[in-house]
Amino acid sequence: MKALKFLSLNIFLIFYAFIDLCFCAKNFKNISEELIFVGENIKILTIASHKPETEAEAPAIAQVITEKMWQQYGLKTVAEVLSYFSGFDIINLPDGSKIYFRGIPESILFLYDGIPLTSDATKALHPIDEEISLDALSRIEIIRGPGSVLWGPDAFAGIINLVPKKGREQQRLKTGTIIGTKTEDKKIYISKGFINDFLETYLYISGYQKEQFKNNWSIKHLNGHIGNSYFNEAIITLNLLDKLKITGRLSDTKRKFIKEIKYYNQSWPAQKKEPINFIKIESTRKLEKSSITFKGYYTYLKRKIKELKLETKQKNQIIFGEIFITRELKDKKGLITFGGSYKKNIVKDSTINTRGFLPEYLLKDSFIFSPIEEIADFNTELKSFYGQIKYYFSDKIYGWAGGRIDDHNQYKTTFSYNIGTTFLPEKDTQIKIIAGKAFRTPYSVQFLKNKINPEKIWNISLFLSKKFKNQHKFSLNIFYNEIKNHVNEDDFGGYSLPSKEKFWGIETNLNLHFKKLNINFNFTKINNWGEKEKYKVLDYIIITPLGEKEEHYSYYNKDFETGAKTFANTNIIYHLNKNLLLSSHIKYIGSRKINVLYYKKKY
Repeated sequence: MKALKFLSLNIFLIFYAFIDLCFCAKNFKNISEELIFVGENIKILTIASHKPETEAEAPAIAQVITEKMWQQYGLKTVAEVLSYFSGFDIINLPDGSKIYFRGIPESILFLYDGIPLTSDATKALHPIDEEISLDALSRIEIIRGPGSVLWGPDAFAGIINLVPKKGREQQRLKTGTIIGTKTEDKKIYISKGFINDFLETYLYISGYQKEQFKNNWSIKHLNGHIGNSYFNEAIITLNLLDKLKITGRLSDTKRKFIKEIKYYNQSWPAQKKEPINFIKIESTRKLEKSSITFKGYYTYLKRKIKELKLETKQKNQIIFGEIFITRELKDKKGLITFGGSYKKNIVKDSTINTRGFLPEYLLKDSFIFSPIEEIADFNTELKSFYGQIKYYFSDKIYGWAGGRIDDHNQYKTTFSYNIGTTFLPEKDTQIKIIAGKAFRTPYSVQFLKNKINPEKIWNISLFLSKKFKNQHKFSLNIFYNEIKNHVNEDDFGGYSLPSKEKFWGIETNLNLHFKKLNINFNFTKINNWGEKEKYKVLDYIIITPLGEKEEHYSYYNKDFETGAKTFANTNIIYHLNKNLLLSSHIKYIGSRKINVLYYKKKY
């Protein structure tokens, strides 16, 4: 009934937006041209306040990466782009890239035009490889630190928003192909933008076939060839007079890979399909000093993972609606943002437990037996209310504070907050001090427990930025994170018991701009301490004479995975002339251990 009421309100707002279109059709092109001019000179983002603002103005430690950057370096995936910047350690695993941000695995909320690419069944759903094409993106917005006040649970250690192109950014037809031999990747795409006095639209379609780096697999009883992966994607964006915006995505993917554990000297075939499809409708009504926005979206994920005889199938549907208001304070002294949202998550065939240790089954003489998989269906609801205020005390100091209440029907009600201040002691010097708390949606297996405590993070950051002559720039970020109730998903041991972890680290960035030469250097250092991850796995089951089951378990521990604790990047661009440049990337990565490939179960 509540969902029906919310849907009725959504329909009313969309209808209201259409009526309002006729009053401003003749001004649409002028507005768009003005936005183009601003965007070309200043990097803007929208995820910090629900309103366009610069990196410096944002009530967060923010960063914007533009299309020009990844084109200059010839990068092909979001994972490759992120690996060029501080804080991000990307590990290339057979089943896709795994992201560690500030030493915490799977801790980023990924958005596509403000739509979360998440699932309640797993935190390891980050389509940052070939699943998402860079050709369709205009920029990547990054928030470093918790962002749950505006974006709710899962905006844990940070936020990444992938912003698709608009019609005004590519009005010419653009096509591209990659065609090689039988052992090389193949890709074809087509895109086109369009704009007139009434409508702005952008369409992108691509198909990608990927050759596997390692294609042959063998285990004790079987051997074979795994084949290629494919990734298909279609994106459309529509903008009616900046009053009604629609974004849609269709995708179809299948990633084939070889999984292995070096300790057991075993490898076997696996594949996974994780296509995320969605449609978003957003309507904004602008008044003199304020605006009211409705946003609604529907996402559908059909996840399928197969290893030998162990197969997981899951369907995930999300229905979301949100209304928020932004209002400018008198004399432009600040900005107030407040709103509420409703989210319904419908999950079918979710894996809530895998009882058994898959590597041990590989050592058997046959594959008649396999780990026991338990599945369940469940629906969840989340109601949220939030508010944030940014206030300018003077030309040299401003501050902000925000809070959010999330009422979830499966875990305890949570309160997230964010508070910070910015000092401008000199014209080109900026200091930000930020503290905040955020939460992460528990795994579906945890929903079986009544009103559990979800995983939470507390963060404090100190950020210093200084601009010099000739556009040289230096920044330093010192942070501390504390995590409680951390639960990790292991490929073979199920889910860990809750643990506590603490982190501190520094991120530095130096940009040097000369007439023809641009140099960027960044460095990251992380340290952590806390409890080891503890796993409980089923060894065997005894059926008693009375027909009762006796389950026997063993436990094993492993260190918390942080990725590399020290890494650095040097990015160099030299402009030979207006149409030709040379680019170079040098990366240093400290030692790191990927436990999933090496560990041995301990009794």
